[in-house]
Amino acid sequence: MFLSNLERAILERKGLIEESEIERFLNPSYENDLHDHFLLPDMERACERIEKAIINNERIIIYADYDADGVPAGVLVARFFEAISHPVEVYIPERNRDGFGINVTAAHQLSKKCDLIITVDCGSVDHEAIDIFNSKNVDVIVTDHHHVDDVLPNAYAIVNPQRKDSEYPFSEICGSLVAWKLVQALLSRNTYSLPIGWEKWLLGMAAIGTICDMMPLYNENRTVVVYGLSVLRKLHWKGWKELCRVAHIEQSTLTARDIGFSIGPRINAASRLGSVAIVRELLLTDNLNQAKKLALELESLNSSRKMIVKDMICDAKKNVNTSSEVIVIGNESWKPSLAGLVASALADDQKKPAFVWGMAEDGTLKGSCRSGGQYNVVDLMKKCSDDLFTHLGGHTHAGGFAFKKENSEYLKKELDKAIEGSNKLAEKKESEGIPAFIGDLNESLISVMNAMEPFGKGNEEPVFRVSGNVSSVSFFGSDKKLSKGIIHDATGEIRIMSFDPNTILKNGVLTVDCRFEKNVFNSISELRLVVNKVVQ
Repeated sequence: MFLSNLERAILERKGLIEESEIERFLNPSYENDLHDHFLLPDMERACERIEKAIINNERIIIYADYDADGVPAGVLVARFFEAISHPVEVYIPERNRDGFGINVTAAHQLSKKCDLIITVDCGSVDHEAIDIFNSKNVDVIVTDHHHVDDVLPNAYAIVNPQRKDSEYPFSEICGSLVAWKLVQALLSRNTYSLPIGWEKWLLGMAAIGTICDMMPLYNENRTVVVYGLSVLRKLHWKGWKELCRVAHIEQSTLTARDIGFSIGPRINAASRLGSVAIVRELLLTDNLNQAKKLALELESLNSSRKMIVKDMICDAKKNVNTSSEVIVIGNESWKPSLAGLVASALADDQKKPAFVWGMAEDGTLKGSCRSGGQYNVVDLMKKCSDDLFTHLGGHTHAGGFAFKKENSEYLKKELDKAIEGSNKLAEKKESEGIPAFIGDLNESLISVMNAMEPFGKGNEEPVFRVSGNVSSVSFFGSDKKLSKGIIHDATGEIRIMSFDPNTILKNGVLTVDCRFEKNVFNSISELRLVVNKVVQ
C-alpha cells in the first residue's frame, strides 16, 4: 500500500513497520481479530446454567456496576434477554449509598426474588454477598474484568480474564466486553431464532465500556471499538438517539472522543448524583416520549454535576494548603462520588498528590485521590497507620479510601509523614511531536489518520512538530483567553488554534507540538492545527 513518509513515521511510532502489521492495524477484521469467547474461564459452565434458567423460566436478575462500563454491560445483556422474550430485572446499586461491588444488604433483598444472578463488571471479590445468595439457593454467575483474590468467591461461575487459570490471550478487556462475550457464546450455542450475527448490534455498548474504562486500544479492543462505533452510528434505539441529541453529538459521525468526553461523563453524572436508574431506563426504553423525558433529566443532572464540581473545586482551591507536598481537603457536605473529579483538578493544577473526601449517606467519610504524576497514592496510603483507613484501594495514579470521622484530623499528618519516606515516580518524558511540513498536513493524511482511529490509551493520537511564522492572531472565548491565527512555512499555510489559556499564540516565528484535525461546523469543513505546547 502507498503511504507517505509522514504517514509511515506515524505508524513507526506505534511500532508498526511490516506491511502485514500495518494492513491489519488499518483494517481490523471482525471475523479474524476477536478472540474465542470459550477461552474465558467458566464460559461454558455459565452458558449451561443460563440455558437451564431459560428453559425452566427462572427469575433472573442482572447485577451491574454503576459506571460507564457497568451500565452499558447491564443494558446489552438485558437487550439479549428482551430479544429472546425472557424477562429480567437490571439492578444497579447507587454509588453513594451502596458502594462498589455486590452490596450485602442488596444481596439479602434480591435473593428473595430471583433464582439466578448474573453480575456484570463486578463480583469477583464479593465473597460475603455471594455466600448470602448461595444460602438462599440462588446461583451467581460473575462476569467481570477486575483483579481477583487468590481464593475465588464460591460463585457458580466466574467469567473473568484476570483469573490465574484463564487461557484467554488478552486480559485487558472491560466488563461490558466480557458481558458481550457471554451473549456471543450463548448465541453460538443456540440462535433462539435471532438472525445470525444479531449480537453485533450490542457491540456498541461494549465499545462505550472499552473507551470509558480507559482500556488500551490495541489487540481486540481496537477491533471492538472500530466496529462498535459503526454500530452506534446506526443504532435505532430511541433512548440512544435522544442521548446523542441532548449531548449535541451527530450520531452518524460519532467518534471515540464523543464517547469519552460527552457520553461517558453523562452516564457517570447520573450515578454520582444518585440517579443511575435514569441511564438504565433511557437505554432500554422503546418509547420515544419517555426517551425524550429521560434524556432531558440526564442532561439536567449533568449540568448540576458540572456546577457542583465547579463550586467544590473553587472552594477547595480557596481553602487548600498548597505549601506541603500533599494536598488533603474535605468537607462533610461534599459527595464522595464527586471527590475524584476535584482531586483530579487539584492534582493537575498543583502537580502533587491530592486527597479529597466527603461524607456518604451512611455517615462514613469516603474520598478519592490522584497522584499528580508524583507519587504512588496506594503506597502512600499503605504507609499510614494501620488504623487510619477502614478501606483503601486503587492503583499508582488514582485510588479511593474510607476512614472514621475521628481520624479526619490525623489524615493530613499521616500522609505528610508517609510522603517523607517515599520516592517520586519516574518523570514521564513527553515524546516529541513528529516533524512535519505544513504542506504534508492534507486531506490524504486525514484519511489515513481516520483509518488509525479510534485514538486513546494504547493508540495515542499523533502529535506533530511544526515550525513556521504565525500571523493574524486574534482572541476568542467568553474571556478572550483563547487564541487563533495562521501558521505558514515554505510549503503552505494552515489555521492554528490554542484552547489553552496558558498557551497563548503570538505573531512571529514559533515551533509547536500540535494535533491535526478536520473541523466541521455548520457543514463547512476546515483543516487546522490545535496546539499541545509551544516548544519555542
